[in-house]
Amino acid sequence: MGLEDLRRNVCFRFLLRLVSFAIAVSGRLDRRAPAFCVRAIRAGFSPRLASVLLENCITKNRRLPSVSVEMTELVLSVPMPCSVTLDLKDYTQADFYLNGLPPFFPLLLLFADENTIFLDIGANGGLVSLGMSRRVPARQIYAFEPVPATFQRLTDTFARNCPGAHAVNVAASREAGELTLQIPSSDSGSASALRSDSDLKNWHGVENVVSRLSVPAITIDEFLNSGLEAGQGCLKKFAIKIDVEGFEQDVLSGMEKFLCREE
Repeated sequence: MGLEDLRRNVCFRFLLRLVSFAIAVSGRLDRRAPAFCVRAIRAGFSPRLASVLLENCITKNRRLPSVSVEMTELVLSVPMPCSVTLDLKDYTQADFYLNGLPPFFPLLLLFADENTIFLDIGANGGLVSLGMSRRVPARQIYAFEPVPATFQRLTDTFARNCPGAHAVNVAASREAGELTLQIPSSDSGSASALRSDSDLKNWHGVENVVSRLSVPAITIDEFLNSGLEAGQGCLKKFAIKIDVEGFEQDVLSGMEKFLCREE
């Protein structure tokens, strides 16, 4: 790290401490914010990414969790209870560290019980599926994640917390075949079939290396015809979450028969 980079980093830390203290005094965020920011930068956050995440936490009026950040990878215990591994250099995983499950999650739970099949399309590390396992039997959970490195985290999450849940290493699309994804280096949750390289090179204000990856794709109609565990065809109740970075219409087109069924 050069002298100028070091000077900027020190100034940024001081600014974060000052702003965070002012916020803490006003009661909008707890007093652990300055220490969290410094530890986050040491753990591998870029200053810009740390500030984006902190701003997100402030605007949602969320309290910072008490788990310490000493390494870029940690085992995080959350109230479900469960154990997951998070890479704090990754925007989506760091956002979960700060904010927990997404705000739509309680709504999903309203539609779920022991007779529900849950499809998690765009599962990332499986955290929503993990939350749903509180109400839906693990063997009735199907999580779709096409990016191999992210899929490995998904299988790890399931192995630790809900053995029996199904991790499916394909993309959902309007037709079976192959799909090309653009993946920004700082955010596993923003792998996209639609966004261009130029869109993702400065994603979340962070400079990214964008890689391309061809992945297998299926339709949900095809999967429901042949991919469900034996004996589950009689279950008629489904809860479905789709989070595929703007590709939702293609996923819905690939499940037209399911959506138009009369049952």
